Order: sequence, then C-alpha cells, then structure tokens
Amino acid sequence: MSFSSVFFTIAFVLICTIAYLLGFDGISELHRSQLLDKAAHFLGFFLLNGVLYTVGQLPQRVLLPGLICYGALTEIGQWILGFRAAQWGDFYADVAGCLAFTVLYFMFVKLGQLNWREKRIKSLATKEDY
Repeated sequence: MSFSSVFFTIAFVLICTIAYLLGFDGISELHRSQLLDKAAHFLGFFLLNGVLYTVGQLPQRVLLPGLICYGALTEIGQWILGFRAAQWGDFYADVAGCLAFTVLYFMFVKLGQLNWREKRIKSLATKEDY
C-alpha cells in the first residue's frame, strides 16, 4: 500500500471521526446548520489540493495561493450572479481545506522522511564503527 493511499485513508477517517464527534442527528440537522455546505467546501478544496499536488506535481508555493484565489473568485462570482449567495464561511472553509492538506501532508511526509533519514544515518554510523 503506497504512502499517499495511507495518507488519504487517515485523512478520511479523521474527517469522519470529527463529524461523528460533533454529534449531529442526521442530515436534516446538517442542512439546517449549513455544516454540510462548509464540510463540502473544506473537503473539496482538501482533495483538490491533494490531487493537484500529487498528480499534477505542482509545488505548494504556487498551488496554495492559487487555490485560495480560486476560492475567492468563486465566492465573488456567486455574489455577482445574484441568484447565489456568497458567504465568508465558504471562503474560510476553502482556505482551511487547502491549509489542512498542506499541513497534514508535510507533517506526515516530510517528518516521516526526516525520521527515516535519521534512522538510516544512525544505522550506517553503527555499521562503520565495526
């Protein structure tokens, strides 16, 4: 099993656990509180960031500001259209989804690589001592 599939599985389980712990009683409660809309924005931008980063090979220093601008432009577009309601909460959820992927990915991947390198260096150092 590849590391990226493990990462996305952990992220999915984490999101489901948080939704469960919030304790809403069914879909009707989600619709009334608009949490479903915000969760969809968060998850959509989380996955969009993940797909563009892993498959598209785009660097985060370009991707993160680009996705934040895209989220802002979609809300501005909804405000201009008139029959859609632009909400700051949607934009915040978009930004939070982008940042969550970036933080989780680098936390797992980069720190995992650093730990692997440290272990490898230590094992090589002990072999040279003999």
